[in-house]
Amino acid sequence: MKRIIICLLLCVSVLSVWGETRPLKQGVWSCDLRLQTGTRRAFSIGAGVQYIPVNRLRADLNANYYFSINYDFNLNLHYLINVSGERFYVYPLVGFTVANMDVADGDKVAFPRETHAGANFGAGMEYLIDYDLSVMVEGRYAAMKNIGHAAFAAGLRLKF
Repeated sequence: MKRIIICLLLCVSVLSVWGETRPLKQGVWSCDLRLQTGTRRAFSIGAGVQYIPVNRLRADLNANYYFSINYDFNLNLHYLINVSGERFYVYPLVGFTVANMDVADGDKVAFPRETHAGANFGAGMEYLIDYDLSVMVEGRYAAMKNIGHAAFAAGLRLKF
């Protein structure tokens, strides 16, 4: 686990040096709607709110409702890196998650409907269709006690 955290920190520090030449505006608010699936074989619909408090750093608060009657709340930080002009961004993400879900052991439920807290690690991409509208793709791994799962999301983000 220490190696993974050290590797992620090293990647973020290298990318931050590379991204220094492309500033982003601070003070921008946005919201998104997303569809998500993951390794727990469940689809979800979610919504989020984002804010850029300082250049290149975005705070993301989102909630996802899984159709199998599970849900999660996430608070993540994105380090935005401009890849192509002012239209295409990639970002590593790190944050916290709180999820209410069943933990399955094969075909039986090992821990029925419990609330779990953990950490998120992942990355995403965002392409600006115009200044106010963009499409996003994101992948993250949520490491929690007794369980862990990967989630992959795609959605639309609107700035205001």
